[in-house]
Amino acid sequence: MQAFALKLQNVRRARGHIDGWRIRTFLIIANSDTSPQR
Repeated sequence: MQAFALKLQNVRRARGHIDGWRIRTFLIIANSDTSPQR
């Protein structure tokens, strides 16, 4: 049972890391889109 809880915690941590990377990429793209290029 404890091994299952540890595995679930690792999956949750990995998912949070992926979501943070996705949000960071989205913010970088949004900033580059809103910055004046002309």
